[in-house]
Amino acid sequence: MNFESRLFDPERKQRPEYWQFIKLVAPTNERKKWRSKEAEHAYCLKCKLIFTHTKGTSKQIERHMKKYHPEDLDFKPPPAGPKKRKSHQQSKRPANKKLKPVKKVTPDYEAVAQKGHHILLKWIAESFRPLSIVEDPGFIEYSAFVNDFEKKYTVPSRSTITNLLRAKYEDAVIAIKAMVSKECENYTLTSDVWSSRTCKAYISLMVHYLTSDFDMKVVTLRCAPLSNAHHSEIEIANIIKNSLEHDNMCLNDMVMYVTDNSSNAVKSATELCLNHQACVADTLNLIVQNFIRMKNEHSNQPNLDGTADELGKIASAIATVREYARYFANSTVGSQWLKECMQRVNRSPKKIPLDVVTRWDSTLHMLKIAVDLRDHLDEFWFYIHTEEGRSKFKNCSKIEPISHEQWFLLENVCNILDLFDHATKVLLSEKYPTWSLTLPVLRAIENNLGEYMVAHGVPHAHWYNGAKTTVEVFRNQMLTEVTNRFREMQASLLWIILLDPRLTAMNGFSKDECLKAKEWLLQEMRKVPEKVRQVLKMEDNTRNSSLPQKNFIFDDIFAAPEGINDNAGEGPTTNEQSDERELEKYLGLCRNSKAHDPLLWWKIHCKEFPVLAWLSRKWLSAVSTNVSPERLFSGTGATVTARRAKLSDDHVEMLSYIRDNMNFTSLQSVSS
Repeated sequence: MNFESRLFDPERKQRPEYWQFIKLVAPTNERKKWRSKEAEHAYCLKCKLIFTHTKGTSKQIERHMKKYHPEDLDFKPPPAGPKKRKSHQQSKRPANKKLKPVKKVTPDYEAVAQKGHHILLKWIAESFRPLSIVEDPGFIEYSAFVNDFEKKYTVPSRSTITNLLRAKYEDAVIAIKAMVSKECENYTLTSDVWSSRTCKAYISLMVHYLTSDFDMKVVTLRCAPLSNAHHSEIEIANIIKNSLEHDNMCLNDMVMYVTDNSSNAVKSATELCLNHQACVADTLNLIVQNFIRMKNEHSNQPNLDGTADELGKIASAIATVREYARYFANSTVGSQWLKECMQRVNRSPKKIPLDVVTRWDSTLHMLKIAVDLRDHLDEFWFYIHTEEGRSKFKNCSKIEPISHEQWFLLENVCNILDLFDHATKVLLSEKYPTWSLTLPVLRAIENNLGEYMVAHGVPHAHWYNGAKTTVEVFRNQMLTEVTNRFREMQASLLWIILLDPRLTAMNGFSKDECLKAKEWLLQEMRKVPEKVRQVLKMEDNTRNSSLPQKNFIFDDIFAAPEGINDNAGEGPTTNEQSDERELEKYLGLCRNSKAHDPLLWWKIHCKEFPVLAWLSRKWLSAVSTNVSPERLFSGTGATVTARRAKLSDDHVEMLSYIRDNMNFTSLQSVSS
C-alpha cells in the first residue's frame, strides 16, 4: 500500500532520535496540515512497517525503535539555538492565583502484571503446559502482537513463573491444611503408585470427607516421588504417616485406607495398623481378566470336568476378534473398505477399537462393536478369499473366520460383562457415597448372574448345546469368583447400607440379613463416645436447611409421614433407649419418603437424628474405589510427556497438587 501522499511529521519531537525513520499516517489523502492527534497509525521508512499510534504518547514509537532499530538510538540531534529568556513580567505569576496540584494518573502496571502472571500459571497447571512455554518464540510473538495495542503486560520469564509456582504451592498447602483441620472429623484415605515415562515412581494420597453440612470433598495431600525403586511398604508407610502429621490429621480418625490389591499397599496398611480395603473396581477387574485372558496358554484354571477347555473356547473367540481389530487399526485400505461397507447400508461408520491388556472394559467395548458389525466382518472374510480381495488386501494370514458358535459365545459374554461394566461405573463416582452402595451392587451382580438366561441361538444347530454349556460354565465360574472374593466384605458392609436413606428397604436381601443389619447398626450407635453425644446436644440449631432446585427432589420428598411424632414429653432415660427410638423413627421416615440424594437428605434431617447423622458423616464419606488417585496420575501423565522427561520431581508434585486442588486455591477465581 502506498502511504507517501499521506505521510507527515509531528508538530513537536520531544525525543528526536525516535523519529529518525518514523512518519505519521494521515487518515485520508486530503491535502491539509494534519496534527499528530489526528493520526491513527505510524510508518517506519526503514523497515516498511505500519503500526498503531496513540495520540498523546510516543510509547509505540519508542517500543518500535528499541525492538527493531536499537543500533540507531545513539543519534543525538544538533544543539538548538539559545532559548529566549522570558521577561520578569512574563514569568511572574499572579500573586492572588493559587496553582492547583496536578494529579499524575499512572496505571497500576504492577497489579496488571501480577494478575497476568496468575492467569498464566493457572493455564499452565490446568492445561498441562510446560513452564518453558514462556520462552517459546511463537508464544512470545503472540503476546507481543497483543501488546502492540497498549502495553500493560509483559510475559514473565521462566524463572519468574517457576518462583510464582512455588509460592502458590506453598500458599495452597497452608490453605488446605487450615481447611482440613477445620472441616474434617473422620476421613477415608485413598492411595496409588504410578511410574512415569522415565520409570520414576510417585505416590498420591487423597482424603475424602464430609463437612458438617454434608458436602463431600476430595483433597489431594501429596503427589510425592518414591526414592526406592521398589517402593517398599516401609517407605510408603512413612510417607503416609509424615503427610498426615504435616496436615494435623490423626491416624485414629481414618475410617478406611483404600488401595489396589498390590502386596506393598496391603503391607503398608498392616505396618500402620490401618483398616485396609481393596479397591472394588480393581477386584472386579482381576475377576474379569482371569476369564478373558489375552492368551489361552496362560490359563491357571484347574481343568475340572473340562472347565478350562470350555473357557478356552471363549478366549479363542475373543482372540479372533482381536486379530480383526488389529488388522483394521493398521491397514488404511482395510479400514476404508469397512467404512464404505457401512455407508452402503446407510450406517454411520464405526471402527473396531483394539483392546488394552490392563483394561477389561476396552475388551468389552471391542466385542460389542464387533458383534454389531458381524455381517460386515463375515463379508470381509469372504471377500479377502476372492481373487479381487487377495490382490487388494495383503498380510491377512492371521485373520480366521468367526463361526456361528463363536458369535453366539461373544454375544453372551457381552451380556454377562455388561453387569460388571454397569457396577463399575456406579462405584467410580466421587460426587455421591459409594461405600454404602458396594454391597447392593455386588448382590445385584450375584442375583443377575444366578438368574441369567442364555441368549437365543439356533436350537437345532449341531453346535448349540455345546455353546450353551460353555456359556453356563463361564457364568458359574464368574459367580463363584465374585462370591469368594467378596465373602468377607459382605458381613462388614451390611449395617452401613441402612445409613443411606435410599437403601433402607434393603431390596435383594433376606429377612435375616435385614434384621442383622438393624441389630449391628444399633450396636454401632451404642459405641458412639459420650463426648461426641455431648457435643451433638450442644450444637446450634442454626444449620442451613435450604433446598436446592426442584429437579433434584420431589415437592413432598422430605415431608414427615403421619403418625411419626417427636414425643418430646416421653424422652428416654438412657442412651440405649434413645438410640432405639432414634433408629425406629429414622427407618419409619425413610420408608415413607423418597430420598434421591442421601447427602442432601442428611443435611436437612441431621438435627432429628444426631447419632445416626454422626455415623453417616463418618461412613458415607468412605469410597469403594481408589479412582481419585488414578485420575490424578492421568493428569500427571499428560504433564510428564516424552518431551518433558527431565521435569524435576518438585515441579511434578507442585503442578499436580495445584491442578487437583484448584478449587481450594486462590487461582480458581483469578481470571474473574
